[in-house]
Amino acid sequence: MQSEIEKTALNKMIKARTHLLFDNPFFGSQAIKYNLLPCYKTPNGIEIKTAAINGKDIFFNPEYVNSLSFNQVKFLLAHETFHCMFKHHTRRSGRDFETWNKAGDYAINDILVSENIGQAIDGCLIDSQYSGIATENIFKQLYREEQEKKQEQKNERNQSQQIANDSAGSVIDSPNNISQADIDSEVKESIQNALNASKRAGKMPGKKVLDTINEILAPKANWKQLLQQWIDSTDKTDVSFIRPKDRGNGYYSPGYYSEGLNQLLIAIDVSGSVLSVPKSIDTFQAEINSLKSAYQFDCQVIYFHSTIERIENYQRHENITIKIEETGGTCLQSVFDYISDNGLNNQISGLIVFTDLEIFDFPVHEPIFKTLFVKYSNNSYCKCSPIGETIKID
Repeated sequence: MQSEIEKTALNKMIKARTHLLFDNPFFGSQAIKYNLLPCYKTPNGIEIKTAAINGKDIFFNPEYVNSLSFNQVKFLLAHETFHCMFKHHTRRSGRDFETWNKAGDYAINDILVSENIGQAIDGCLIDSQYSGIATENIFKQLYREEQEKKQEQKNERNQSQQIANDSAGSVIDSPNNISQADIDSEVKESIQNALNASKRAGKMPGKKVLDTINEILAPKANWKQLLQQWIDSTDKTDVSFIRPKDRGNGYYSPGYYSEGLNQLLIAIDVSGSVLSVPKSIDTFQAEINSLKSAYQFDCQVIYFHSTIERIENYQRHENITIKIEETGGTCLQSVFDYISDNGLNNQISGLIVFTDLEIFDFPVHEPIFKTLFVKYSNNSYCKCSPIGETIKID
C-alpha cells in the first residue's frame, strides 16, 4: 500500500506528465509510455535518491519529488524521458557509467533549457560549453578532465559503476528481458509518434531536438564500411594507371592511389592480451592489406607492447606480413611518444591502432591528427577509446 507521501508524489508526476502532453506534445507523448514508480530502491536494489529510468519505468524518490516545484517536476520528467529517447542506456558501450551519465545530463539539460521545458532544478548539470554537442563528445571532454585531475592527485583510475548523483536524475540499464533490437524499434516508433502528435498540435520541437533525433536514428554502417569512410575522409584520393590492378588474363584496370594517406601510420598492439585472442593478428593483417589493396597507400607499421618492438615501412603496392618477435604488456603512450619525438604530429594524416583496447594510458589530450582504434575483443574493461574514434571488428 502506498503511503501519503508516495501518493502525493505520484499525483504530482502524473499532473506534470499531463501538462507536458498538452503544452509540449513531443515531450509529453514520450513521457506517457513509461510507468511511474515512487520508490527508494528499484526491485534489483539500486538506490533512488532523485529519479532514474530503465527504458520501461521511471523510478522516483517521493520525498525528492515532493521537494520540487511543479515546473521542476516537469523538467525532471522530461529529463528522464530524454535519457531513453536518446538511447543513453544503450549508447554507453562500456564507457565509465558515472562520466557517461554526466555527459548525457549536460546534453539533455541544454535542450530542456533551450526549449523552456519546466524549470531547471538547482544543482543540475548545465554548461553552455556543451551546447549542441553530442553526448559522446561531451564524454570525451569530461573524461580528459577527470584523467588530468586524477593524474594531478596521483590516484588510480576509478572504475566505479555507481549511479551518478545528479539532481536531475539518471539512466540505468534496461530490463534483461528487453533486447537491443526491441529498444531500437520502440525508440524509433515512439519518436515518430511523438513527431506526428507535435505536428497535429502545431507545436514542433526546436532545432536542437530535431538535430539530436536525426543523429540518434541515423543508420549505422558496419565496421568495414566505417573503416572505408574513415579513409575516404581524406579527399586527395584519385584514380590512376600509375600502379594498375591486374584483373587477370593480361587486362589491367585503373588503380586507386592516395597522396593524402602517404603519411598514414598503423600501430599494431602485440601485447599478450591481444595474442591470447584467437586469430586476432591474422584478422589485423587481413584488414590492413584489404585497405592497402583498395586505397594503394604507403604506410609505416609500428609494432608495440610495453615498448615499441620495431617499425617497418611499406610502399603502396606491398602487402604487410605481420611477424611477432616479442610480446609484453601494453603501453600506448610509446606510440605517441615516437610520433612526437620524430616531429610527426603535423606530418601524418592519421593513425590507425589495431588493439583489444586493454589500455590504461590513453593520452590526456586529443591528438591533432585523426586517430582510429579498431578493436578486436569483447573485453569488459574498455569498449571505446576516450580519444579519436573507435570501431569494433565483428
